[in-house]
Amino acid sequence: MTYRTKSLAETTALSLSAHIVQLGGWVEIRSDFDAWIDFISKKTAVNPAFNPDNHDLSEAFWIRLSVDGQTVGTVATRYLHGSFFEFMRTGELWFGRHTTEEHRVDLNECDSAPTLSGHLCYYGALWLDQSCRGTGLSSLMSKLNRCIGMSRWTPDWNCGGVFQPIALKQLPKQVYGYPNCERVAHDVWFPPTGRREDIFTPWESRAEWEDIAKTWMLETVESVQPGLRSTPMSGEQRPMPS
Repeated sequence: MTYRTKSLAETTALSLSAHIVQLGGWVEIRSDFDAWIDFISKKTAVNPAFNPDNHDLSEAFWIRLSVDGQTVGTVATRYLHGSFFEFMRTGELWFGRHTTEEHRVDLNECDSAPTLSGHLCYYGALWLDQSCRGTGLSSLMSKLNRCIGMSRWTPDWNCGGVFQPIALKQLPKQVYGYPNCERVAHDVWFPPTGRREDIFTPWESRAEWEDIAKTWMLETVESVQPGLRSTPMSGEQRPMPS
């Protein structure tokens, strides 16, 4: 089971990266989160879940998308073990070693969601430069991110988090490719942003991911020129298990 899952993840990741190359992009898989913080803090709000001051990020990575040598996109992944919703409730997901009672989040609408416990991958921090939006790269980056996480850790669950504007546009399902996305908190104080938010969690089980990834691979292979199908990704590591 694990070998089959990893093999599917690696093959799909290569297909997705080849599609990104065809669109003019290049991807690197990186672990230097200080460099990510230095870059992303100049572009948008920093997701504290990927701040090395808060967390041990030895089991995490981020993807750099570049066009003509310039960074135009990033996305990140962390491996976790435990209850995803408990990580959210306590605030530990974002504040890690600095978590206090003031960081608690009232998940007042998560009763209908599954427990999301065990081996987890948390995906987030997706950012694209304005010039690359509407090109399909946000979809490819999100899917590639989960493929690499699946190839490294074969988690039981893939999980994320979005706010209401993104959820209402149906981006988690229609663009990022998650089969599930539910509101887990309504009008609650959210310490990472310092304001009240509606929080939605997209998720998929490993079995759901396997079914969906097969369609991603077929769709991507059909859209990629034959000469690009085996194009490798640059950076410290291709999307293979470490």
